[in-house]
Amino acid sequence: MAFHELVENQRRYFNTGETKKIEVRRQHLNTLRKALEENRDKFCEAVYNDHRRAKELTSSIEIDGSLAELDYFLANFEKWSEPVPVERTPVLSQDDVPMLVKDPVGVVLVIGPWNYPVVLVMAPLMAALAAGNTVVIKPSEVSANTSKVFDNVMGKYFDKGILDRSKALPLIKTGELDRNDIFIPPLVVDVKANDAFMEDKIFGPVLPVLTTENLDKTVKHISGGENPLAVYVFTNSKDVMKKIWSETHGGAALGNDIMSH
Repeated sequence: MAFHELVENQRRYFNTGETKKIEVRRQHLNTLRKALEENRDKFCEAVYNDHRRAKELTSSIEIDGSLAELDYFLANFEKWSEPVPVERTPVLSQDDVPMLVKDPVGVVLVIGPWNYPVVLVMAPLMAALAAGNTVVIKPSEVSANTSKVFDNVMGKYFDKGILDRSKALPLIKTGELDRNDIFIPPLVVDVKANDAFMEDKIFGPVLPVLTTENLDKTVKHISGGENPLAVYVFTNSKDVMKKIWSETHGGAALGNDIMSH
């Protein structure tokens, strides 16, 4: 289904007024909770395959965190949906009762990032459903396995028109698993300093690899554009570290520094 058809189908359903009903919103939130609880293992396995994050960590942070937030919405969304009285103005008659009425906006698009691919889709998704909207979710193409789970799971629990999954094309070819199943993040190799790719802001686990002829040209490249957020140097030479630290500008310069996450 083309994207514009998907949106029009959702808009037609939204215009029936069904999603504005409190009981329907509650049903949608409970359905989302059931989908998450019953597919915990699938989501944890998918995130492991995408990022090699321990399944126990995903279960605790992303699944349990989402369930706790869902419970909070279920306990409070009805109160949040109530009209809010506002101050009277001189132009109102005695019979007027001024208030702020909260109406859903219609069709909501949720675009998920790659690094916490479950909870950062679930959080805005539950908020949109609680507010009485229909939703299109677009999980990150970088977290391909998690995206497939969303596709399979949500289609079983929600009717089309309420919650749909947008299958957008990937922005860049991602990395692959080697023969020993060691995870390699997306790499872009043989990049030149003047490539158009280098003019864009690079976000996520996308790593362009540039090769320079010597240290002087490396320093010149680092200093030739916007100051970097950080420069990480891996070397056994103190002279190399000293040159990088003294001749480049950025948020930080670190030598042989790593962090395990």
